[in-house]
Amino acid sequence: MAIREIDPSSDAEISLVAERMLDTLIEVEGPERGIGIHSLPWLKERVQWHLDPSQSQGQVFVATATDGHIVGHSLLRIEGRASDPFGLVATTYIIPSARRSGWAGQFLERAHGWFREQGVNRSCTWTSGTNTALISLYRKFGYDMVDHGPHGSTGTPMVKLGRYIDDQQGAP
Repeated sequence: MAIREIDPSSDAEISLVAERMLDTLIEVEGPERGIGIHSLPWLKERVQWHLDPSQSQGQVFVATATDGHIVGHSLLRIEGRASDPFGLVATTYIIPSARRSGWAGQFLERAHGWFREQGVNRSCTWTSGTNTALISLYRKFGYDMVDHGPHGSTGTPMVKLGRYIDDQQGAP
C-alpha cells in the first residue's frame, strides 16, 4: 500500500479520479443533488487543472493497494494571497472497501508534507455542513471549524475546517 503522485499523462488515472469525485458528491449530497453539481467532463478538467502549474499550484495524490489498484485520491492546492497563503485539501475519496484502514490519515500527512514543501503552514478544507463523517475525521487530526460559507449550488451550508500544520496554535 502506498500513496504516490498521480501520473499526469495517464488519462485512465485522471478519469478514475474524476469519476470518484462524482462519487463523493453523490455520497455527500445524494444522487439527485450530487449528479447535478458538476459534470464528469468538468471534474476531469478540474483534476487536470490541479496538475497544470500555469493554472494552479496543486497536486493530486493517489493511494494504491498492494495489487496496484487505486483505492483513493486527494487533490491539494495552495490558495490565498501571496502574503498569506494556505493549503487547501480540495477533495479526498477512498473507496468504501478500503475505508477505516488509515488511508485518510496518510493522505492528510502527505498533504501537510506537500504544503510544508510549498512554504505553507496552514491547512484547511471546505465541506458540506452535513458531511459529519469528514468533519469528525478532520477533528481527530486537530482541525477546527474556522468559517461558514454560503449555501452551495445544492443549498447545503458549507463549513471550513482548518489548522496550523507545524505548531499547536490551534485553528487559523
